[in-house]
Amino acid sequence: MEVSPFYPKNTGILLLMHLVLFCKPALNDNLCDPNSEEYRNVLLLKTILNDKAAFCGKKQQVIAPTQFQCAADSSLIRNGQEILLEVTTNGTELTYSISPNLPSDLKLDTSSGKITGSYLGYKSSSQEYTISASNSEGSASCSFSPKFLGKPPIKTNVSSCWDSSGASDPSCSNPANQDGAVQAGSSINFSGPTFVGSDMITKDNVTGLTWTSCSFGQSGAGCSVGSAGAYDYATAASLCEGLNTANSGAGYANLTGWRVPDMDEYTSTFDFNAYYPAIFTAYFPATPSFNFKTSTATKGSGGTSHWYPTYEEGTLGGGSVTDGHHLRCVTGGFDSSKKYLDNQDGTVTDLNTSLVWQKCTVGLSNVTNCTGGTAASTNWTTAITACNSLSLAGRVWRLPNINELRSLADIHTASFPAMIDPNFFPNTMTSGSDQYWSSSTRMYSKSDAFGVSFANGGNSLTTKVTNTASYTRCVSSY
Repeated sequence: MEVSPFYPKNTGILLLMHLVLFCKPALNDNLCDPNSEEYRNVLLLKTILNDKAAFCGKKQQVIAPTQFQCAADSSLIRNGQEILLEVTTNGTELTYSISPNLPSDLKLDTSSGKITGSYLGYKSSSQEYTISASNSEGSASCSFSPKFLGKPPIKTNVSSCWDSSGASDPSCSNPANQDGAVQAGSSINFSGPTFVGSDMITKDNVTGLTWTSCSFGQSGAGCSVGSAGAYDYATAASLCEGLNTANSGAGYANLTGWRVPDMDEYTSTFDFNAYYPAIFTAYFPATPSFNFKTSTATKGSGGTSHWYPTYEEGTLGGGSVTDGHHLRCVTGGFDSSKKYLDNQDGTVTDLNTSLVWQKCTVGLSNVTNCTGGTAASTNWTTAITACNSLSLAGRVWRLPNINELRSLADIHTASFPAMIDPNFFPNTMTSGSDQYWSSSTRMYSKSDAFGVSFANGGNSLTTKVTNTASYTRCVSSY
């Protein structure tokens, strides 16, 4: 039979559907009779093919979007997960738009209103978006706030295990689920050092930050020319700012936005499988094993004291802004805010890191407000065992590594005295000497492990066996 001229030409799927619909005894119906079976079949086929061409001398009816609803935004969306978000509407022949713009790896189809792609940002995004649609008969809009999860903290790079005495444990079973066994987190992904003219940079493809490969005062391949200087904060800020006018205003390595790093930005450069220096030296060569300048003031100092990282072992400290420290500059966006969700079951989700936390310190019995019972201070092995055996909210638990644990420390906010949000983690132990265990062994002395103090936000180095005064908060991967 002859293919009807009402359809697009040379379409295999169209021919197949045409044969399915029309290869039957003639019904002597008028093809343009709205009451005929063939007329209804043609309309069905045109709808399936999204064919908006005129049929029987007229186009399909344009319907105003009197019903218009965005996708539900109550569920969390995993980082890297392929998504499909759709608008529900009765309108036809709509043209869609969205404001503000979606993250770069997500796309709105302007003809269907579908959002596809995956969110790949380092930190969480919970921006409110407005989708608008219109046709010749009307317009409509709706708003929604999808909760995109950020990436887990960078892996510590620890890949072996040691028991509480510091003896090697190739089986990683004594205790089980320590850092070297689990190796949780985002894998490092640096590019560089890369020369741009005579300038040398290292790009962190996980966080999106770009660093000067060499410490200030060093240059050349392997940072082998010159020596790392020591600078007070005012000088350090001036030096980083000066990079923005380098290369006739194009900026160092043809980039602008150079500044003194925030303390939290430095943590993605720590290599806890090394010491003296505890940094990924392939990407940051000839780094001195000492303190580096940050722009982050210590709480309560009035700006006279700033945090500093030390690359001896990847620890943190605080000192006067006039102290002489080494300097490495950075450019790129950074968000220091914390974003938590109380799951109302004794757990809290960190939207920035895709980690689910035990709300209460181990030993506190009321999971609603962390009252009742007594916070348990134990040695390292007991802390790991407690998390391995925790039964809470149907999840699998473990003791966090040092990067995970330290991600809870909030060194920026002045809204509460301690370095952790009491609205989500009430009754956290925050006296001057209180510390929490991590599952990460100290490489310099393997009978020690790293910990975090939420009294001051710093990390500590603590003996695994003899220290029985540290506390425990367990974590689960989302």
